[in-house]
Amino acid sequence: MIMFIRAVNLNAPVQGVTITVYDSEGAIDQVSVSGDDGKALVDVQEDLNYYVRASKEGTVTQIYALPLQNNAVYDIEMIFPSLSPSSDPERCRIQGYIVNVLGEPIKWPLKISAFEGVARSKEGVIYRDATVYPDNSGEYDFELVRGVSYVVYDIPNYSVRVCHAPDTSSIAIQDFIFPTITSLGNLPDTLTVRPDSDTAFVLTINLSNGLEGDLSLIEASTSNSHVEAHIASGYLKIRGISVGNSVVSISQVIDVEEDLYGSLRGDLLHSIAVEVI
Repeated sequence: MIMFIRAVNLNAPVQGVTITVYDSEGAIDQVSVSGDDGKALVDVQEDLNYYVRASKEGTVTQIYALPLQNNAVYDIEMIFPSLSPSSDPERCRIQGYIVNVLGEPIKWPLKISAFEGVARSKEGVIYRDATVYPDNSGEYDFELVRGVSYVVYDIPNYSVRVCHAPDTSSIAIQDFIFPTITSLGNLPDTLTVRPDSDTAFVLTINLSNGLEGDLSLIEASTSNSHVEAHIASGYLKIRGISVGNSVVSISQVIDVEEDLYGSLRGDLLHSIAVEVI
């Protein structure tokens, strides 16, 4: 069964949205990326239950349980902030919406407190601690000192969350609170190995808030038993087991509780086609 999923923002198609389709057991069934028309093509079986996940840097992941129909087109609404830079070179402007997994803006008052060493200062800029509120539409707009980490309180489902204001003029609030992985380092798309041989690649997890992420954020899996793959000590290690072809997939670890609030986890980040000869 062929299905199109179209990502739209303000009635305009969105290119480059990762569409991940999960089966009823939560395993990744397939991944597709939206084109110029915002459409991503997926091929699924009729009468089975699937979950569809849409994500793109700058917006919070949204999850849908879709009633699949043959040749149907499903529109997924995504909210992208229009970022404006701070006029002060020492500040980072935080803007945009926090949305739930249905794409609806959530209007949380956020208590923000900086770590020690940062003092209160100019009006409108949070140097130590304050509470910020969104406007009536749910959009946040406030400024923080660049390069400083802050503790954010009162996010539902969390007690506290440490967030980093990058050394940039602006950042989407989704990337400030729920940073996503933007790169893993220099990984190949294809690899040839021999049985009982090992190959290792250095992993560098870069986040959308300008920091490096922890290896606990990702996991490795293989499509069959021709190869083994695991992540340890800063490396992706791949070992050939038997002659044949396999695919090594690097995915973000899914945290069920965080996922309820649209943290950008669970997406397929990279895959390597491995041939064992």
